[in-house]
Amino acid sequence: MKLNTELYGELEFNTEDIIIFKTGLLGLPKYKKYLLLSCWDKSLPFYTLYSTEENDFYFILIKADEFFTDYKIKLTSADKKALNYSEGDIVQVFNIVNFADDIEDITVNLKGPLVINLSGNIGKQVVLDSDKYDLKYPLFKKFSQALK
Repeated sequence: MKLNTELYGELEFNTEDIIIFKTGLLGLPKYKKYLLLSCWDKSLPFYTLYSTEENDFYFILIKADEFFTDYKIKLTSADKKALNYSEGDIVQVFNIVNFADDIEDITVNLKGPLVINLSGNIGKQVVLDSDKYDLKYPLFKKFSQALK
């Protein structure tokens, strides 16, 4: 299969590469099939979640635990069931990044992480029931404060 993308040009992929979000993402229930790609610049800690159903519809992601050492989520049994999780499966948590012109305005959604069972290519967006995490947390806040 092929997908024409703005960021990567033409991509070839197999059906097995597609990650299925059975219920879609919050507010986007009709888009259920995505490709998870490393950043176009391999030196950056970003990933792209590209829709295979809509041309040039994608999200930029991070692994929050690479940026925030205290970021931890606990999956419920319902989450594990939705992910077809079995003991030994590789599960990775990603967070959607909202870019802006000013680095201080770039935010990350810590409240609604995307959890992907990489062993089965099934994903689910989880909404954390805690006030500990924000929908729009300044991604580079600690770095920009250190530079001042």
